Amino acid sequence: MTPVEGQENTYDLVRADEPIEVGTPLNKASLLSDDTVAALKLQQSNPTVNDALLSLCGKAEIEHGSYIGTGTYGENGKTEINFSNQANMVVICPDYLHRELPVVIKGQTELWTGNSSDYACSVEWGDTYLRIWSKDRYVEANIRATAQLNSNGQIYYYVAI
Repeated sequence: MTPVEGQENTYDLVRADEPIEVGTPLNKASLLSDDTVAALKLQQSNPTVNDALLSLCGKAEIEHGSYIGTGTYGENGKTEINFSNQANMVVICPDYLHRELPVVIKGQTELWTGNSSDYACSVEWGDTYLRIWSKDRYVEANIRATAQLNSNGQIYYYVAI
């Protein structure tokens, strides 16, 4: 660093390694593009990267609730959980929790809710809902309703993010 003549507390910086390959230029497009500003819905006239990062704090909406199982199962008796906003991950906890805690992530199309193939389920995502149903190849009705997290009279709790 060398002082700039006539400018107090101002210095020129010269890199000691004298790079010869030009890297990514520091400019608006490489730091915070207009597309990113629009996607984040930033309202500042000249938002900074810091503004963008701060806007992401607290953006995840968490919803929780419960439902009571009806005992239905299969393609014509799907378990459906509705949300007020789009969910990307859902954790479902039966009141009795004696096995795995089912976690469903957006895009997932199959789910095992237990430790055997008897607990294999299909999953369907909508904008504000999640549907789960046991696969038809399993014939034991008592397992199918339990597998798809819909045992009659059972309370189930969920958290959606």
